[in-house]
Amino acid sequence: MLNRALSLLASCMFAFGIPASSDSSQPTIGPDIVIKDLGVTEDMEIYVLLANAGPVDLREGFKVHVRISVSNRRVSEFDHFVGERLRAHLVNHATIHPPYRVAVTGTSRVKVSVKPLSPSNDVRPENNTVERSFLIYPFRIGRRAKQEFSFPVSARGVKGSGVDEKVKTEARWDGGMAALRLSVTRPGRSNVPTISGKSPLRMELPILDGETRRGGVWRVSVTNLIERKVEGHLVVQHP
Repeated sequence: MLNRALSLLASCMFAFGIPASSDSSQPTIGPDIVIKDLGVTEDMEIYVLLANAGPVDLREGFKVHVRISVSNRRVSEFDHFVGERLRAHLVNHATIHPPYRVAVTGTSRVKVSVKPLSPSNDVRPENNTVERSFLIYPFRIGRRAKQEFSFPVSARGVKGSGVDEKVKTEARWDGGMAALRLSVTRPGRSNVPTISGKSPLRMELPILDGETRRGGVWRVSVTNLIERKVEGHLVVQHP
């Protein structure tokens, strides 16, 4: 009850522009904009999921400035209007699609930073930058065959956002009813998480303490379960 009362009080103070605290040693209470996730569309174009990690809702109708770099080259910079309310504690998100196509191919290091045009809309601007590696592997797998892909994972990623670090894999392919199997082998572990089904197949695994320091590689296997060849892409995202 006390936490809910404090959160309601903070929301009222934010709405009326009242400072949450006059003591500079105390943390400021308000909305905390974070990049919740990055993703790629069916055409391998980058999009951004924006959320609010703070204890106070961020009302609709605000603007953010977005910068996107791919492999150390700035490729997009624009202002974006967010029309929906961002609820506190990461309850929902807003999707940002760049106004011009930002596609990734092969191995790409993507860096995205978001800055609200009104500073009062974000009490922690230091956690508004995310870096991710995207690996796009085309595959062509014969009947009842398997293809394996491997890659190292580093400890880079979100700067102070508190968002969990994960390795995300997604297999996409043509042929609606065709079934494939997706398996992920992580360094130093014998258990192999596996899922099967129709396109797309998605699996997310948290990066555990020490895994990025072992110097090992992650391995992803895509297995064709039908009697004809299958073509598609494996999309991997990691810090």
